[in-house]
Amino acid sequence: MTARLHRLSALALAGLATASCAAHAPAPAATPDPCATTVCRPAKSIILQQQGKGQFIFNSPAARYVINDVVIVEPGDDVYVTGDDRDGSLVNLRRVDPPGAGATNVIHLTYKQDQLANGAFIMLLGVESSFPRILVYRAVAMGPTNPMFVTSTCPLNPGHLMIETWPQPLWQILLSNFRASTDGRTCKVY
Repeated sequence: MTARLHRLSALALAGLATASCAAHAPAPAATPDPCATTVCRPAKSIILQQQGKGQFIFNSPAARYVINDVVIVEPGDDVYVTGDDRDGSLVNLRRVDPPGAGATNVIHLTYKQDQLANGAFIMLLGVESSFPRILVYRAVAMGPTNPMFVTSTCPLNPGHLMIETWPQPLWQILLSNFRASTDGRTCKVY
């Protein structure tokens, strides 16, 4: 019995020593706030209607519009992005302030939910490119009843507004892999 008490006492002392060391260890370095160095989307509540099933509410935290060359759009967004051309692909994507008329090398994105005349709700993504050549891109969507899924997109012809639509509520669309194409007509999963 005494040997067991000594082992338990030794374990208890070891635990206290570990706790004591942890208490005196320096605090982990704070992660820098990415919104301190770039314009971020403000935190907001997104309310989406679903036909005959009421509303979905999603609380979106403040976040950057572009993370690792992925543009993240949420309902209510009206954002401009640009990137650097590297061998036909856009890299170093970043949000920019709305440019003046006639600006080149900018993609304008708007995203919202709208209601049609028949009462149905749809999601509308507007994409307009002022890059001088046709671009294609990859899109992944996510909503309250959908896990993330890849969706088709249509090529972006310079100066033409492309409208993408979905019948279900989606609270985020992730756009990536913007690249040059010679096909300005075929809508598909890129």
